[in-house]
Amino acid sequence: MPPTVSWIWSHGLPDAKEQYVRFRRGFSLDRIPSSATVQVSADSRYRLYVNGTSVAFGPVRSYQHRQCVDVHDVTDLLQVGDNVIGVLVYQPGYSHYSYVHREKSGLWLMLEVDQQPLLCSDSAWTASRDPSYSSNGKRISIYGAGQEICDLRLREAWLESEFDDQAWEAASVSARQGEGPWLALQTAPLKNLVETVEHSQRVAVRLAPYVAHADPHEEIRSAFLSKMALDAPAVELSSAVLPAVAQDRVLLICYALTHSQAGSARLVFRGARGGEKGLVSYLEKACDGRLILSDPSTYCQMRMTDRFELAPGLNTVEPFTPRGGRFVLLGIVGPTSSDLSLQFEFVNRRYPLVLQNEAMPTDAALQPIAQMCWRTLQSCALDGMVDCPWREQAVWVGDSVITAAIIAELCGEPRLLKHMLRLAADGATPDGLMPGVVVHQSESNVVLAYSFAWVEGLANYLKLTGDTDFVLENWDVLVTMLDRFQDDLTTDGLLRAQPARRQFLDWAELPGTEPSCLYNLRYLYALQIASALAGQFDRADDAQRWHGWAHSLKASIRKMFFRQGIWYDDPCGASRSQHIGAFLTLTGVVSKAEAGRLLREAVARSLEDRDNALVLMSPYMHYYLFLALEQLGRSGDILRVVTYRWTRWLEQGARTTWENWEVDFPDGSQCHGWSAHPLLFMARHAKCERLMEQVPIGTNPYLDIGELEL
Repeated sequence: MPPTVSWIWSHGLPDAKEQYVRFRRGFSLDRIPSSATVQVSADSRYRLYVNGTSVAFGPVRSYQHRQCVDVHDVTDLLQVGDNVIGVLVYQPGYSHYSYVHREKSGLWLMLEVDQQPLLCSDSAWTASRDPSYSSNGKRISIYGAGQEICDLRLREAWLESEFDDQAWEAASVSARQGEGPWLALQTAPLKNLVETVEHSQRVAVRLAPYVAHADPHEEIRSAFLSKMALDAPAVELSSAVLPAVAQDRVLLICYALTHSQAGSARLVFRGARGGEKGLVSYLEKACDGRLILSDPSTYCQMRMTDRFELAPGLNTVEPFTPRGGRFVLLGIVGPTSSDLSLQFEFVNRRYPLVLQNEAMPTDAALQPIAQMCWRTLQSCALDGMVDCPWREQAVWVGDSVITAAIIAELCGEPRLLKHMLRLAADGATPDGLMPGVVVHQSESNVVLAYSFAWVEGLANYLKLTGDTDFVLENWDVLVTMLDRFQDDLTTDGLLRAQPARRQFLDWAELPGTEPSCLYNLRYLYALQIASALAGQFDRADDAQRWHGWAHSLKASIRKMFFRQGIWYDDPCGASRSQHIGAFLTLTGVVSKAEAGRLLREAVARSLEDRDNALVLMSPYMHYYLFLALEQLGRSGDILRVVTYRWTRWLEQGARTTWENWEVDFPDGSQCHGWSAHPLLFMARHAKCERLMEQVPIGTNPYLDIGELEL
């Protein structure tokens, strides 16, 4: 990166909250170049415009000490004569689950024309706070940034080359290149997201009373839950022209998308007189034909509702920060005239993925399940594998390294997995553990078992790519993390959870007593994987040390949790779960015969054996049950469980896989990436079937079974 590029900001807003700052720079061209690219980053988020055309939203999430710089081709947007680059930067002024605030803000940008730098971010740019955005919005949830409260009457034509910005101030330099907190820059390691306009259907229109409130979510929620809205007949809309809405009334319009996805509503209003108020809320669930609108008093504090006021004439309303969901609830607040018309679009954002041809199963009964899983994975693939596209769009490490590995295998696209692994390593705690979520730093959100999942992800990445350099680059991270857990061993040779850190193993009702059999099996599994990696890289000391620890841990697990021929989750023998059978098999703690018995019992539990008292795994933790079944060559059992359990969602009208078997708890998600893992096992089974068809008659079809991983 050229040393002349600086991080710039606005003089009067060093660390303000909920601020939107505009940056502008004009330049002239005497010819259209053969190539032109913009390299850009911002702390925290930007929207880039060239000659008034929206180019991109970014940057790719990263920690500031290794800040991602996005690259965009803008050749087709340049013109002979005057040109202008505009960037709108959002700064929440606080940390959330996708961003760590360092009390400094900035924009970094360089324009290259014909592979030569033409301009860069410096004090020659002008800057100004965007007056159309209010700084009074609340956070949309415990996970995300702020609501957007926007008055379009205050919006200026600042993206046009003719705009006079003499009243704006010169941008100030907030940091030179290499200064903190942006110590190093890296070109974004992912493909740019693509945007498409998705099909939507207007499903309900109602009139309701309107009560003003400082929180736009409370405004739309009170209208939505009013008796008038519940009992009133539907309002018929035969065209884009909206009916006039009286004072103290709100017209509620609901749009349904094909499935839950990341993106935002784009609303084009014509005929506005100015001052008309609107509310836009994003929802994901419907129950018994009724939409579920979040209650912000519950745990997640969801209030994903924005508010806008229209300028006279033509208005395009679209949030700065992309949202997500299955439904969009729009409220048009009166008074409005009968001249107001509305065109609704939903702009979907996703990572460009192509499913390999052989990934889909040939069995007609499995194909709808496979399509549901693929739809889910696509919706959760953004600038990282997010948990869900609606509630949080957060990258939980334990989920993301698994789903990204699935994407790598099914699509031949390992970049998401590599980025997830690197982000987790970049955010490691001072004592070496992986963060619970990236980009985020909070000791209370360190999920202990996610460090073990990171080891699995690293091994999967090596297996899929052969990229030994990356594994060696992260070797010290691996050593520090695994060795740190030895501090938690007690005299019985078993791990206990670390104080003030999360001991989350599954949504299932597992016992909370210590020591936990499952927690120790997860560590054992990570040690075995790491020991095998060390052997591949001639790290004899590490291999021997981890192998020895694993051997001792195996003995301690059997001594504590196995009694009278039965394996238990806890020392008291109060609980037995599917989880134990899966990990006892994967770690080789039990013999093949004993593993077969445990897995038969686990499969029976998934198939609703009434006499089976095992604790049922969540949908996403069934991933490990399927790995164990695969290890014993029992892919038929995998398909039986998938058909029985995942078909239930289809029968309820689901288009994507759920966070849990039932999501009636507040803000439970109906689009959860890890729960889409059956597509991986269906694809492997389909591949195996195709290979078996190629085996000549009279040969042994099981000779190469190891290569098939079944």
